[in-house]
Amino acid sequence: MLDDQIITRLPDDVDLALNEICDRFIGFCGAVPEGGALSRYEDFIEFYALLQAYAEAQNLQLGFTALKTEKPENVAMIIGFFRRLKSSTDLKVQKKLAAATLEAAKQRYARKLEEERGFRYTLSEGDVERLRRLLEAIRVRVVEIDRLPREYRERLARRLERCRNGLQKSMMDFDALWALLPEAGILHEKLGEEAAAIVERVFEVAEVAWNTQARAEELPSNTAACFLTLPETAGDNEPPEIMRAVRHRH
Repeated sequence: MLDDQIITRLPDDVDLALNEICDRFIGFCGAVPEGGALSRYEDFIEFYALLQAYAEAQNLQLGFTALKTEKPENVAMIIGFFRRLKSSTDLKVQKKLAAATLEAAKQRYARKLEEERGFRYTLSEGDVERLRRLLEAIRVRVVEIDRLPREYRERLARRLERCRNGLQKSMMDFDALWALLPEAGILHEKLGEEAAAIVERVFEVAEVAWNTQARAEELPSNTAACFLTLPETAGDNEPPEIMRAVRHRH
């Protein structure tokens, strides 16, 4: 039986995920003693089933070969299939990794060039610690909610972890923090009032980002962000539910 963590740790990119499955399979084959393949027949079938399940989930047409009645034939077929798939995905993965490396280098130099221009947002030590606590609290809560699809929980948890790790006292922008507002809306749509505590914390994160940017742009002290403020309304003028969910903030 394969470890379920193989699935949970697969990359989001399809080619990278296929390549990862192939690498796992090749690693498994390397650990099988010579002449011992048939004693691990069920594991060969498990890997083939995993690959087919992933392909179906991603609507991929990989041209799977049907199993025969003889186990040795099936083992040989599965090994050959994985080798061909590995060969076809290797080039795609190499191109994507090269592109990602190039993009990361471009971003790094772009940030250095921006730094030379001298403009940065400055967070206090207290703000950095507060943001880290809020982001970690959101991440922990998201992971705990079984009503959310596992893939969504894991993807959002990784984003929150990257946000948290990327926090510094001196920041070029708060794009990663502002991007959490749409996620708050998604969570509210999925969970309703159960998401209120998470939405509350996301709004707190956005409030810190807003206050820092407003201060940097020399706006008057305590200038409120209109999109984070909930006016008292009644009747047909009620604000959207996601806003009402955190009305107690005000």
